Amino acid sequence: RYTVVTGVQTCALPISILEAENGEYTGMERARLPREAGEGDVVVHELGAFRIDREETERRRARIRQKMKALWEE
Repeated sequence: RYTVVTGVQTCALPISILEAENGEYTGMERARLPREAGEGDVVVHELGAFRIDREETERRRARIRQKMKALWEE
């Protein structure tokens, strides 16, 4: 299972907004995620901690780039 970081809020308690595979959104304390995790990164929860899935992140970004390119070519 994976979730995608869809936003970062910098309020009194910094949180990240995560979107799960099923489309549900949840807020997560920023400190619980890897420091370098940013918007669009795919994070996976394993063994009580989150890690960035760099392969899945890049796969998703490449797919989005292709879709954007196709939109601009039409």
